[in-house]
Amino acid sequence: MAKKYYRAIKEMTKEPDWLTKEFPNQPIREGRTMEDPDFPRIAITYSLEENSRDSSVQQEEMQKIIEEYNQYYDTAWSLADIERYNGDINNRLARKRAEFKQFGKQIDLVIVVDRLLTGFDAPTIQTLFVDRNLEYAGLIQAFSRTNR
Repeated sequence: MAKKYYRAIKEMTKEPDWLTKEFPNQPIREGRTMEDPDFPRIAITYSLEENSRDSSVQQEEMQKIIEEYNQYYDTAWSLADIERYNGDINNRLARKRAEFKQFGKQIDLVIVVDRLLTGFDAPTIQTLFVDRNLEYAGLIQAFSRTNR
């Protein structure tokens, strides 16, 4: 499902005036973010199941996603660098390093599947969308990321 959300959001936001089209009678916040042609900058991360029967399809899809990420952020990650790709997402979310405090170098929306529940900091994330049941510690950890 996460990949479907990712593709749907990418499709919906590909036109420069997508906000006006999607929300025609709503006042839209003005400012730098809304003038950014790449808003929202989206990333997706999930665990690749190398031993499943669909592993080659999953890997191809993830490689395409990484290539799109590379275009956004002028990086050169690949499947071989998946941990470094995930680390780059973490760093952009945390916005602690000077290079990731710059406008346009940050991530506006991250879609996550069974990752980033512990060991990362993202004080700018304000919204959590959950499309499945989370239980106990997973639920607490997920909400803790957005409730700072």
